[in-house]
This record gives sequence, C-alpha cells and structure tokens, in this order.
Amino acid sequence: MLLNRRPALLFTLGLLFLLAPSAFASSSQLWREVDDTQLSRRPMNRTRVPDSYKTFVIDKAGVDIVLGAAPEEFTEAVSNTIIELPMPDGSFQRFRLVHSPIVEPGLAAKFPLLNRTFSAQGIDDPTATARIDFMPSGFHAMILSPKGTVMVDPYATGDTENYVSFYKRDLPRLDSFECEVGRGFDSLFTVDAASAGAIPDSSPDVMSGGTLRTYRLALAANWESC
Repeated sequence: MLLNRRPALLFTLGLLFLLAPSAFASSSQLWREVDDTQLSRRPMNRTRVPDSYKTFVIDKAGVDIVLGAAPEEFTEAVSNTIIELPMPDGSFQRFRLVHSPIVEPGLAAKFPLLNRTFSAQGIDDPTATARIDFMPSGFHAMILSPKGTVMVDPYATGDTENYVSFYKRDLPRLDSFECEVGRGFDSLFTVDAASAGAIPDSSPDVMSGGTLRTYRLALAANWESC
C-alpha cells in the first residue's frame, strides 16, 4: 500500500520544491526593465517627473505571492520571504520582508486592501530599510539608506503596470509652492517680548531609546495633503 502512495508523495514534494522559490526567495523576474520612450508616447498624467530614473514593468501576480508569504512582524517566526526591489541604476537589491500593518485590526478586517503594508530589511545592503505597500493604486516602496532615499512609484497616475525607481533628491523642486495654512491668523502665533523671555533657549532632548511606541491616529485629509 505504501509503494502505491510513493509516486503521489514524490509528486507533491516536487511541486512544493518548485513553488517554494516563488514564495520565499523572489527573483528579479518580478520586475522587467523597459524603455521609457515606449511609455512616454502614451497620454498619461505625470505630475512630477524625476530628472533621472529607471522604468520597470511589474509582475503583479508574482508580487502577490511573495507578499502573501511574509510573516507578521514582532513574532517568533523568522522571515524567509525575500523580495528584490528595482534601483535607480537598473540593478536590484534583496530585502527580507515582514507584514507590518498600520491600521487597527477592526479597520483592517473591514478594508483588507488597506492592510497590505510591509517592512523590509536590506540583505545586499544591511544599512538599508524599506517600507512597502501594495494597494489598488499600485505598488509603492521607500528605501532608506546612507546613499539616499529611493522611491519606487507608479509611472503615472492610474498606471499599476509600469513603475519608476528614482532617488528622491532627483525630483524637481516645487519653487512655486506656497503654504497658505494659517494665513489670516498671524496674530495668533505672535509672541510678545515678555512671553518670549519665558521660553527656554533650547528644547529639552527627547530620547525614545530602543522602545517602539505605537500611537493611534485619526486623520482626515483632502487630496492636497497626499
């Protein structure tokens, strides 16, 4: 009886072996670099175009598999989920993933698509950390390292297939921007001389040490705040 089950067992083990790399050790097959000139010919809404960047096409189904295998953060489970992120020079860097929710459980249960946020630690560059989300609006990643902040964002508004990887410093400056918050209420923020004398010259040092503090925040904002 055992001999009859052996072929089925071997087939199952072989199938798991083939699927394991997709879930636990993603490769750059998730991303394919494309020529930007092919995309720029199409009518798209691009609000701010970096001075230098690389363009990639994403394998959304493959990314779904990789992100779905990420364990929860702050658990005993060791993450073997690895994703490669595209860099502005066309290379790829590996990161170890954990699921890092930023919405409370009740809200996440009601809106599960808001619960697709992740934290990542660099492997090729151990000094790099990343925050990732995969929402209906597309894939987003922010990589922090001593080399600078790298952003991976949709190529254009509403485009969830094509992405750009660029350094944040390469975004054009918004010199014409003027913040009008508080206009007309300047007197409320004026400090007279007597009150100024009571204000210490320097703020006290606020140290948080190695303690992670989690805060609940209710935030309402319009599109201009995004």
